[in-house]
Amino acid sequence: MQIAVLGRPAVAWGLAAMLASTGTYFALLFTVAQYEQVGLGRSAVVSGLILIPWVTAFGVAGQITRRLPARHSAVLPAAGFLLLTAAYAAIGAALLGGVLTEGLLAALFVAGGLGLGTAFTTLLGHLTSAVPARHVPDISGVFTTTGQIGGSIGVAGFGSLYLATASGASGGRAFGVTALALAGAALLGIVPAWLATRTAVPAPAAPTLAAHPQPRAGGQEVAAGWGHAPSRAASRS
Repeated sequence: MQIAVLGRPAVAWGLAAMLASTGTYFALLFTVAQYEQVGLGRSAVVSGLILIPWVTAFGVAGQITRRLPARHSAVLPAAGFLLLTAAYAAIGAALLGGVLTEGLLAALFVAGGLGLGTAFTTLLGHLTSAVPARHVPDISGVFTTTGQIGGSIGVAGFGSLYLATASGASGGRAFGVTALALAGAALLGIVPAWLATRTAVPAPAAPTLAAHPQPRAGGQEVAAGWGHAPSRAASRS
């Protein structure tokens, strides 16, 4: 793959947005596991099942966005980040306010999953359309790799924040602070998501005239791979 392709603004901003979205999600997975198992003393099975609303909404978002009119595609990545920001912020505020219930957490996980799914699906579609067709497999691989890198950074950074602020038996305050930090990161992610889809994508080069048959006198057509010029013998006849 040509490195220059990654330098295109439409691609670079899109990958930066992807880095932000997966960074917050992987950090959430780590934080929820710590909060549920260490803070609340629940089993690993429970801490895994509690994420079902998020994962389900993530999948539903992909089905919804593909059915929306194409004219909305430019705003969908930023809209997904905005919904993701609101979900993280609401989780943090509810935790710090002491009003978070299992039902409310499940509802906020649905909102977060819809936001992340919208951003993820539309960013992938944008990136694969922003490069020539021969680079689509490569950009898909870079997209996945960027997500893994973002996840590692997110777990290291936000996971450290959670562990540094964890105190007391439940760890609710640490989860709340971390959720607000995740909201801040998702909010910043709106910027590259917006810039990625607002950057002009170079149009494919127009076909040259040599690629099409050209009419000639006497019904002959001469072009690359099309017909042939009258032979000298035929011209003498």
